[in-house]
Amino acid sequence: MPTSPVEFEIGVITGSFSQATGALTLSGTAGGTLTANGRTCTVTTPGVLTLSTIGSSGGASPRFGAPFTAGLAGAGAIAGQWADMNATPVTPDDETVCTTVDERIGGPGGVWLEQEDVVPPSAPHLTSTNPASPGSSGTPRILGVAEAGSTVTVYAGSDCPGVPVATRSAAELGSPGIPVDVAEGITAAFSARATDAAGNTSPCSAPISYTRTKAPTGPGGGDDDPPPPPAPACIVPKLVGKTLARAKVALRRAGCRLGKVRKAKRPKGKRRLVLVVKSSSPRRGARPADGKVDLKLRLKPKKARR
Repeated sequence: MPTSPVEFEIGVITGSFSQATGALTLSGTAGGTLTANGRTCTVTTPGVLTLSTIGSSGGASPRFGAPFTAGLAGAGAIAGQWADMNATPVTPDDETVCTTVDERIGGPGGVWLEQEDVVPPSAPHLTSTNPASPGSSGTPRILGVAEAGSTVTVYAGSDCPGVPVATRSAAELGSPGIPVDVAEGITAAFSARATDAAGNTSPCSAPISYTRTKAPTGPGGGDDDPPPPPAPACIVPKLVGKTLARAKVALRRAGCRLGKVRKAKRPKGKRRLVLVVKSSSPRRGARPADGKVDLKLRLKPKKARR
């Protein structure tokens, strides 16, 4: 059977509210009109309907609903219905369309109460950063605690100024933390607000700060600097008494390089003389930073062949 519009008017509503417990109770009666197939009926309810956050009651017919958990209006509502509603035709000829109100309107008439969350969450509590401050990371994470299920917005600066720099869930604030950007050599402060599912926004949190350390300057101190030179591998070997040719071989094997060479002057007419190393600079066992070894040569008589 097709449904028809029914208009109700609540005559008198009485109620009570307990601030201590939050219990709310409302009672009332209703009357109205039903229009079906061009016919009009006067609808009356059998008694007073009472709705309460601690349960539904009233009259001989059952009332249904749960204290702000479920009901006709969905989650977070309680509801009550008038059963056995009566409809009296406005004119005697309209009686045939006013026999059963429930069938005409597709179910019992009723009212409901729906709870709205108007209480803002507490301000988030920002506890630490990862890594701890001061640190070298340019993207530290802020950790803390906020109302479960809320959305956390993080602001650059104290007192939540301007536009948020990050938006994450309360769960992420707890772990692994909400990432933010901090420039090198800067101490930055951050604050946050929490917004619950009903759209209520918390006060601003107390700020937390993070200091990003500045990379040292000089050789190998920055990303663009060349790496430091490797530790010198040269250890000056034994060179005294060796010919220049043999001294070069010994230097090469020791990871060293030949530096300056000072030769003694050969006397005229002295052909049976040979140049050998008299001394080295630095001396045997030293580790020159540049790996170079200077030599001073002297003349030594050649050994006679047998």
